[in-house]
Amino acid sequence: MTQPLLVIKRQINAPPAAVFSAWSKPELLREWIFPFQNWTADGKNVFKVGGEYSVEFTSMDGSVYSHSGKYVEIIQNAKIVFTWNTSDMTDTLITVELHGVNGNTEVTLTHEQFPNEEVRNRYHEGWQNCLTHLEEFLKSQKTNQLKA
Repeated sequence: MTQPLLVIKRQINAPPAAVFSAWSKPELLREWIFPFQNWTADGKNVFKVGGEYSVEFTSMDGSVYSHSGKYVEIIQNAKIVFTWNTSDMTDTLITVELHGVNGNTEVTLTHEQFPNEEVRNRYHEGWQNCLTHLEEFLKSQKTNQLKA
């Protein structure tokens, strides 16, 4: 049986180096990687192959959702592959690919190995929102400050 797969493509009005920095630097990551408005994110990030990360999302009602994983592959300004674990789902895999297009970046986020369609659909909304927050964050920054 094939496990559900999620693929989202998004054009971001920033160069790949800026988008890569927003994914790789913990102080930038916490500014945009939250799934819903008025949520917050905090965590740790050892950004290297084999390095571990953890992130906690806090909702408006104070509920905390913990995620963790390891980096599997990193290609500067082009690709990040990492595992994604939660209390109800382990060893899903996320691949973020960055392709420069006329000074902007096409982001392709692939999240695979979901246990079922219901969970996949829930994550679809969350990742769409995260990418919207990423785009808004990058618009508010001077991209030359974000280069890796």
